[in-house]
Amino acid sequence: MSATDSKFKNAREKILNYIFLPKEISPYEHQYLEKINFRFLMFMISQVPVFMLVALIHDTGVMDALFLCLVALFGPLVGGFIIKNPRHLSVLYGFTAMCMGGILVHLGQGPMQIEMHFYFFIMLAILAVYANPVVILVATVAVALHHLLLYFLLPESIFNYEAPVWVVLVHALFLVLESVAVVFMARNFFDNVIGLEKIVQKRTQQLDQRNQDMRLVLDNVSQGLMTISLDGEISSEHSAILSKWFEGIVEGANVMDVVREHDAEVAMWVGLSLEAIKDDFMPLELSLSQMPNSLKLGDNTLHMEYAPIFYDDKLEKLLVTFTDITARLRQQALEQEQREFVSLISKSYEDRAAFLGFIEEGREIIKELASSDITKPSAVLKREIHTLKGNSGFFGLQSIASLCHSLENAIQDGIASQMRKTHGQLLDGWQRIEDRMSLFLENQERSIAVEKSALEKLMADILKGKARKAILQRVQSWRYGSVEQRLQNFAKQSSELAKKLDKPVPTVQIKCNEIFYDPSLWNGFWSSFVHVVRNAVDHGIESAEERVDAGKAQEGRIVLSAQIKKDEFIIEVEDDGGGIKWDKLRAKAEKLGLEDVETNPVKILFMDGVSSRDSVSDTSGRGVGMAAVYSECTNLGGSINVFSTPNQGTKFSFRFPKGNLIKQSEHIDEGLIESSEIWTDEQDLFFA
Repeated sequence: MSATDSKFKNAREKILNYIFLPKEISPYEHQYLEKINFRFLMFMISQVPVFMLVALIHDTGVMDALFLCLVALFGPLVGGFIIKNPRHLSVLYGFTAMCMGGILVHLGQGPMQIEMHFYFFIMLAILAVYANPVVILVATVAVALHHLLLYFLLPESIFNYEAPVWVVLVHALFLVLESVAVVFMARNFFDNVIGLEKIVQKRTQQLDQRNQDMRLVLDNVSQGLMTISLDGEISSEHSAILSKWFEGIVEGANVMDVVREHDAEVAMWVGLSLEAIKDDFMPLELSLSQMPNSLKLGDNTLHMEYAPIFYDDKLEKLLVTFTDITARLRQQALEQEQREFVSLISKSYEDRAAFLGFIEEGREIIKELASSDITKPSAVLKREIHTLKGNSGFFGLQSIASLCHSLENAIQDGIASQMRKTHGQLLDGWQRIEDRMSLFLENQERSIAVEKSALEKLMADILKGKARKAILQRVQSWRYGSVEQRLQNFAKQSSELAKKLDKPVPTVQIKCNEIFYDPSLWNGFWSSFVHVVRNAVDHGIESAEERVDAGKAQEGRIVLSAQIKKDEFIIEVEDDGGGIKWDKLRAKAEKLGLEDVETNPVKILFMDGVSSRDSVSDTSGRGVGMAAVYSECTNLGGSINVFSTPNQGTKFSFRFPKGNLIKQSEHIDEGLIESSEIWTDEQDLFFA
């Protein structure tokens, strides 16, 4: 087949498809055509008296008019009972309409006969309501045949003058032109009105398919999706997994009621946030950010996200997305446990005594917590929680530090349920650490680690022929902790805290000879002593801007020193900060109703609940840290001196009896320390 033939065939198929409607007749079209056919029949029947009147006026026979009309209407009257297809019947009506036009032109012979031809044009236009091009073409052919036959057989029935053949052709041309326009109108009427049902049906099918696809997604997606009104009413469509998570969720239920069954506090915040959104007082983004984002469902945790849905630029609904993050949180917890485990191992090798002291002190605090009514915490228990928080942070146990901080918040807010919940989480968290490190701890607690330098010193002493007691005391020191190492750890803590507080890292100077202590005696003190160092960074040293304004270097300076002087063991912490604001502390103490505010202002520093900070952070502001230091210091028979100069700095001096460094029962010789033959103050190794 040539390209020309192919184009001709395609054009012909397009024309035929345009003229002939699809075979399928929709219920709507069927009903529509039945109504139009009946009304069109009534319309033509109603014209019979008019045609008879025209015949009477033009004296062309009234009875002839009646007879001719009945003959023309016979087809539609009988066809209505025989023809079941309303389209076929409408074609018959189109032919009948042109027959009625021919009768009218015949009956209207005379001066007005030519005007009677307008009937054909009007009826062709009316036939467009059938929305069927075939009806128009049949009617057009009927008119053409009528004019052609009667022009030769009975010309007076068409024209009231002797018309040449070209007049008939002109009539035919106008009919063709009108029929083309009416065919276009009829087909468009079908496509856009009569066929509207098919369009709607098709669109409905498409929407149904899309709904099925969406339903398939909602039934299989792992996230929970729902839309809620600003009153919290849940829409009908939501993902299937929500029915699993929230039993009995139905259309029209309120999201607050659904959530309240699992967490009343979350439900309350959802309600308050929705009220804020409806009030439109705050920016939408701010209101959405305040909505709760986490919900506990038994052992599972759901993350909640909210997205606004607008209609005509007006906020109407919210899309709420629930995501089960239980596995993710477990993975994060495992990863955090692994990081904490590695940190603990690393700290144990940096300072074994400090590490074992932290573990032992932590056990004691956890034991005390387990046996106490957490809803009625004592001042001592608050100190221990605060101390455990500070030391856990240094040893890398952020999970324990965070739980301690949450417990402190719950105690401060007086929320008993939250206290019990966090208390249980803290006990469980510590137990998990103990379980995971049990073998490592057992090995650490039953063994002694000796640094290479210490072993070399021992060998050197032996080669020098040092006294046996001196050699034994050197070996005995391996069981104890190094004060210098402790101070090194505090120096690291000060640097880490400065970074956390976004302050320049201070210069830390350590002054200490080789001094050892018994961990079983001093673990409690060192655990609380961390508060003094942290306060030097957090409270004492100013911000970089304040230091520059005061003519100081941006970086602060801290001196950590320890020495044995005569019969005293002295530890000092000195900073070059802004000094203690005594007036502010007095005001705090007076507000709390504390005594000895004027007679002993230094004592204010070590009172429970007194802090120079107006707000609480995870590092300071609760006023329990220094109270813990004071308690541990007095337990060891020590005393505290405080020296502070405004804008120059503060120094804390802790003084203890030298004999309290080591248990007396563990001395090799009671007089050993007094023997200048073996040890003197000028030598580099000190015991009590």
